[in-house]
Amino acid sequence: MKKYIYNPLLFLAILIFTACNDDFLQLNPKDMLSEETFWADETDAFNALVGVYSRYTDYDNINIFYDQLLGLSARSDEAVNVWKGSNYNNLGLGNISPFDDYMSIQWSIRYRIIRTCNVFLKNIDKPVMKDDERERMKAEVKFLRAFAYHYLLNNFGGVPIIEEPLTLQELKRPRDTAEDVLKFILEDLDDDVINLLPLTYSDSYKGRITRGAAYALKARVYLYAGKWKDAAVAAKTVMDFNTYTLFPHYEDLFESANKYNDEILYAWQYVGQEMANYTQIYMHFPTYGGWGGVNPLKSFVDEFLCTDGKPTYTSAVYNPAKPYENRDPRFYMSVIYPGAVYRGNVIPVYGTLDYPGETGNSSQSGYYVRKFLDDVSVSNNLRPEESNVILLRYAEVLLTYAEAKVEANEIDQSVFDAINLLRARAYGVNISQTTLYPAVTGGTQNELRDIVRRERLVELCFEGQRRDDIIRWRMAENVMNGSCYGIPETVGGDYILVMERRFDPAIHYLFPIPQSEIDLVGKDILLQNPGWE
Repeated sequence: MKKYIYNPLLFLAILIFTACNDDFLQLNPKDMLSEETFWADETDAFNALVGVYSRYTDYDNINIFYDQLLGLSARSDEAVNVWKGSNYNNLGLGNISPFDDYMSIQWSIRYRIIRTCNVFLKNIDKPVMKDDERERMKAEVKFLRAFAYHYLLNNFGGVPIIEEPLTLQELKRPRDTAEDVLKFILEDLDDDVINLLPLTYSDSYKGRITRGAAYALKARVYLYAGKWKDAAVAAKTVMDFNTYTLFPHYEDLFESANKYNDEILYAWQYVGQEMANYTQIYMHFPTYGGWGGVNPLKSFVDEFLCTDGKPTYTSAVYNPAKPYENRDPRFYMSVIYPGAVYRGNVIPVYGTLDYPGETGNSSQSGYYVRKFLDDVSVSNNLRPEESNVILLRYAEVLLTYAEAKVEANEIDQSVFDAINLLRARAYGVNISQTTLYPAVTGGTQNELRDIVRRERLVELCFEGQRRDDIIRWRMAENVMNGSCYGIPETVGGDYILVMERRFDPAIHYLFPIPQSEIDLVGKDILLQNPGWE
C-alpha cells in the first residue's frame, strides 16, 4: 500500500464508515466528510478501501494485534504469555466465562470490521470510476469480511450473518448455523469474485489483496472445515500460479528488510512511526530491553525433530545431557534457550534478568521467541519497526495441500515434495539433496498425518495457527490439560512448573458468546453456546 495510507483523512473516513447513528450521516455537514459528499469518484473509493484495510490495524482495534502477537500461542500448547494473570493465560488455563472482557472485545472488533466492509459494499457503486477497478475493490473487501467471519466461526461457531450496515435495533439478529456462516464465507471467496483480483500489484500498492491471497484463505477455510479435496484444489491453484515461492532463508523472511518477499501472500501493513509494529519490544528478552511477551514451553521444544528426522525419544543423535544439539534448524531460528547464541552473544538465561521470576518481563518458562526478532533492533533501545504481521504465506499453502491430500488418502509424490520443500529450506539445501536433510519419501496415511501435523507446528510456530489446529483436530484436551513446564530450575535439575492447565472438551471447543451481546440482543434471540448458559 501507499505510505499515505494512515493519514488523518483516513481515520476520519473510518469514523464515518463505522458510525452507528444513521441520523448523523444524514446531516451532511459542510466542514467534514459524509456519505452525501464522500462517494464521488475513484479517489474517494480508494480512500474508503484504505479505511477498510486499516480497520485491522488502527488503534481502536489494537487488541487484534495484541491477540495475534501475544495471545494466540498462549491459547495453545506452544507457549504461555509472560504476564501470569493475562487474558491469554486465562484462556490457556480454561478460566473463561461469557462475562470476560476478552470475549466481548474479540467479538465486537470483528463486527466493527464487518460493518466497515458492509458500508463500503453498500456505497461502492456510487462513485464515477472504472467498473473493473470497482469490482476489484469489492473483491478485496469481501476477502477482508471473510477473514473476520472466519475468526468468528472458528472461535464462536455459528454467529449472526450481517450483510448490511444496520442500526442498533436491526442488529438484534439470531445466530446463523455454523454451516450457513461457512457458506457465506465461501460466497465471499467465490472463484468468480477472487478471479477479479490481480496476481500482483505495482510497488505503490504492495499489501493489497491478491488472487493468490484469496485462494490461500479459501484453502485454509476448506481445510478447517474438513473439505479435503476442495482444500487441495484451492491450494494447488496458488501453487500453479508460479507467483509465490519459499524465501531462501527461513529466519530472514520475517525481517523488516524482507517484508515484501515472494513467500508472503497477506500481511497487516505497518508504516514507520505513523502506524508502527511493536513486535520487537514485545518479543525481545529482558537483558535486551524487551518485554519477553511469549514464552515457549518444554513440550513445544520437545516436538522439534533431531537432524536424523526422528523425535528425541528414538533418535540416535539425541543426547539428554545436551538436549539442544542436533535439532531441526528451525528450532534455533525460532527459540531462544539457555546457551543460545543471539547476535554473536551467548544468552545464558541462568543468573540473568532472563531467568524466570527475575523481573515482571522475565519468561515464565525460561524460553523466549527468536523467530520475529529483527536485526535492526538495538539492545536496550528497542523501538517500533516497519515489519509487517504475516497472516498468510506460501509455506502454509504447501502444508494445506499436503494435509488435504493425506486426509483424502490421495498420497503421491506431490505430497512428499510439499513437505520436503520446507525441510530442505530449513537445512539450507536444495530439495533434490535428500542426503543433506531428513526427506520424506513414503509412509502410511497415519504416519504422514503425524508428519504433516508436526511440520505445521514447527514451520508455523507462533504465527497464530496452532490453537485452530488443535481445535479442528479435536486433540486439545490431550495437549492442554495438566502440567506444563519450562527449563530446569538449575542445570540438570527438575523442570520449572509453569502452570496447570485445564481443557474441558464439553465446553472449551467453542468460546462462550459474550454476555454483553446476549443482554443487548436478548437471551431468547442470541443463544449461548452449550455448557456456557
